[in-house]
Amino acid sequence: SIVFKIYDPQGEGIEESTIVVTIESNLRPRQTLRYGIDSELIWNSAESTLVVHPAPPLSNGETTTVCVVEVTDTLDNALDDTSCIRFHIDLTPPTIWGFSPTNNETIRTSSPTITFFVFDSISGVNDSLVEIVINGVSYNISSPGFRIIDTVVTFATESVGLRFTGGECVQALIRAGDSPTPGYCEPNIASDTLIFCIAVGGPIGLMVKPSPDAIISCDSETIGIVINDIDGVMWDSVAITVNDNLLSVAGGNLIVRGDTVLTLPLTINAETVVVCLTKAIDSLGNNIDTTQCWQFFIDHSPPSFAMLTPENGTIVGSRTERIVVHISDNMAGIDTTSIELRVNGELQDFAIEIEDSLNLTITFDPQALGIEYAPGETVFVNVSSCDNPDVCAANCGDTTFWFWVVPIYGCSALPNPFTPNADGKNDIIYFTYPNMFAEPVENFDLVIFDIHGIPVYTLSDDNSGRLSCIALNRLCWDGKDTYGNPLPQGIYLYVITKGGEVVCKGSIVLAR
Repeated sequence: SIVFKIYDPQGEGIEESTIVVTIESNLRPRQTLRYGIDSELIWNSAESTLVVHPAPPLSNGETTTVCVVEVTDTLDNALDDTSCIRFHIDLTPPTIWGFSPTNNETIRTSSPTITFFVFDSISGVNDSLVEIVINGVSYNISSPGFRIIDTVVTFATESVGLRFTGGECVQALIRAGDSPTPGYCEPNIASDTLIFCIAVGGPIGLMVKPSPDAIISCDSETIGIVINDIDGVMWDSVAITVNDNLLSVAGGNLIVRGDTVLTLPLTINAETVVVCLTKAIDSLGNNIDTTQCWQFFIDHSPPSFAMLTPENGTIVGSRTERIVVHISDNMAGIDTTSIELRVNGELQDFAIEIEDSLNLTITFDPQALGIEYAPGETVFVNVSSCDNPDVCAANCGDTTFWFWVVPIYGCSALPNPFTPNADGKNDIIYFTYPNMFAEPVENFDLVIFDIHGIPVYTLSDDNSGRLSCIALNRLCWDGKDTYGNPLPQGIYLYVITKGGEVVCKGSIVLAR
């Protein structure tokens, strides 16, 4: 029911026959109700209250707005403004799911951590109404080891001293309530039952140092395994293997600290380390039911770097060339906070695109920052980064790349004169021209004319491959004609073209 208080401040009284109410929600069409006509409205003149009973009744998940839109007093004065109430209907308790241990699971630890999910889509979960009841004792958010983070509830039974015996089956009652607006209705309560059993047999172990599947970068490592048994552990019986190497308490290469056996610091030359508890006997003579194994990984390699754009050691034509570097790591992943990019010694900002946990690219866009390289400048790019192991210091590395920005060239021919007499001095004349390094030499053609304008050498017709400078993306001439015959000394003319258009022309002197 929805209740409105309707009264007249001047005490004139309410003309109930003028009451008009609307009901509107996400699950029903708009309704208009009039007092005296529609039975959903009940007026109590003694208390000046109007009770609205929606028909059909409101449903779960319904968001409803109820408004008094018309009413007058006995002097025919109308309502100053519409009066509305908006509310949500939540008749569903929270959902509880995802138990760990799973229901009816047999586990090999005497003090398990119980985990499950709880969620309510309308009112939300009231954390204070989440509880786990074991052996008649209730544990909740105020109990040690009981945590609720978002939708995940965890309860470390060991934190309250719970330790179950082998063969025991534990029944845990799980309850959770939602959070309706106080003062209206009681919370919706959900409950479920989790049953798990403790395996019968000898001691149970768990590697705690390092954690299972951890990635470490230590030069040496101490391995620790916690061993529990309700009947007590015969510590001299404990033996483990580390990558098939046997260690034992009796042999003196395992030491006992409380409920934990520890190795002496080990130097291990392997990326993957497999640790197995192979023997542990309790005070009743029960050995472990089965060998228990865990693994961890050793990473001594820093991240590696590759410059994708431009390629290392190349020539670029743009003075605002973007720099793209790929960073990868083989195991521990990349600590993105450690990445630094320096261009010609200056620390620069960059964008990061993460591909996966082991690969990413960084991009430096000088144009976006208003930076230009100088023509002819050699640009040095230094990238450094560290990886992200779980234990011990990170592996860090750096690499320096470089590229050359094409200089601004005009037209020239040097040395001029030149002396192609095979003495190793000035035997070749080299030509410069605009964009000479920004474009392949194949885009240009070189023609040499004698003083009478007769072509004596044409690069496009020379298939001898004798000019080594062509392989270096330059134009040059050795004083021979197209067929490799030496030409006499004198004045010659040269023309450099691109696509049929003249780029450079001039005269040169061949002396012998």
